[in-house]
Amino acid sequence: SLLNDLDLLDKWPDHVKQMQRNWIGKSKGAEFDFIVVIHNISNKKQKSEFIVKVFTSRPDTIFGVQYLAISIDHPLLSEKWLPQNTCSQVLQFVEKIRQQQLFELNDVNIGQGMHTGVFAKHPITGISIPIYVASYV
Repeated sequence: SLLNDLDLLDKWPDHVKQMQRNWIGKSKGAEFDFIVVIHNISNKKQKSEFIVKVFTSRPDTIFGVQYLAISIDHPLLSEKWLPQNTCSQVLQFVEKIRQQQLFELNDVNIGQGMHTGVFAKHPITGISIPIYVASYV
């Protein structure tokens, strides 16, 4: 891994390698699979399952999950997966955030989000929770 390979760099000073270790970082935690059931837009009788993998450094908080936030680059954000009634609005929101991120180099984008119209099944409780697309995840 990138972190382990820093030890192979003999000519780098130790303080530089340590700065790189701190920058790369390593999080310990757990990964959970949230199942998303998508009803085919063109044929309501068919359905597909989509897995959203979520990593958390605090697995003890899994029971308190109220929603999922996905980035604007997540594969769930396409006409194939989004419901008809929210698809165009969500894709417009994603494009707006992309444009803001290109031209605004500040923290204005943090905290913007929109419900996708899609829900995931909580991996432990089985409760249906909303999936949001967010400008910062």
